[in-house]
Amino acid sequence: MAIYKITDSEYEKYIRLVIQRDQMRKEAGIYEQDYIREFGEEIYSLYEEKVKCIELKKKIHYCQAQVNYGKTIQTKEMEKVIRLEMKDYYRELKSMMDDLEAVKECKVVPTHVALHAKRLYREIAKMIHPDICPCAKKDEILSELWERAVHAYHRNNEDELQQIKILSIHRMKELGMDVDAEIDIEDLDEKIASLEQEIDTIMNTDPYQFRELLMKEELVEEKHEEILDEMERYQKYRIELEEILDMFLNGGDVRVLWNMD
Repeated sequence: MAIYKITDSEYEKYIRLVIQRDQMRKEAGIYEQDYIREFGEEIYSLYEEKVKCIELKKKIHYCQAQVNYGKTIQTKEMEKVIRLEMKDYYRELKSMMDDLEAVKECKVVPTHVALHAKRLYREIAKMIHPDICPCAKKDEILSELWERAVHAYHRNNEDELQQIKILSIHRMKELGMDVDAEIDIEDLDEKIASLEQEIDTIMNTDPYQFRELLMKEELVEEKHEEILDEMERYQKYRIELEEILDMFLNGGDVRVLWNMD
């Protein structure tokens, strides 16, 4: 939890917490990208192997049911049924691949650029962040500028943020608003407590917790080994399932022994 000077006003503390919360959300996204960049392909391959095993198990269950009812196994019908049952797994695989491709397209931003973007974002947030300046929610132009600021901040687009800052000041002056005025916020103590809880939750859950793993080389290596070991187990399991399914489809004497979830 962040520590604040006792000289901070409640209003200043609230502003700091709002901006800190937003910064931590961004950092969590960066840690998630780094995690995917480091482990994403291995995790995808592992999940793909698990999906293959799930599909094989469903086919075996289908075959067993047909045999129990004295029916002939129709492979085309089986494929059709299982394909429908597996669509959520296929969708998840597609989503994981999309995340992998998106991370590959992300460029690493120089530190000085990220820091400048952060400073500009803080300046804009103090003026038109909807949580800090309720009036910004009511004005369509300020609301649109805020949405642009959020997108630019996550892309570390300092040029865009600089333009948004200038446009925000101009619009606030048009509306007769004092850029440096302290805004009266209702239920400030409750809002501060809620923000502190939100920050604590972000810090102590994934993807923010990925930071601790990624900072230690030995933990990264252990994670790679853990994924590899699990991959090998599922590959062996898939071979067993393929043999069982083959016996069903070729009229062999089948005895199913499940040894994995």
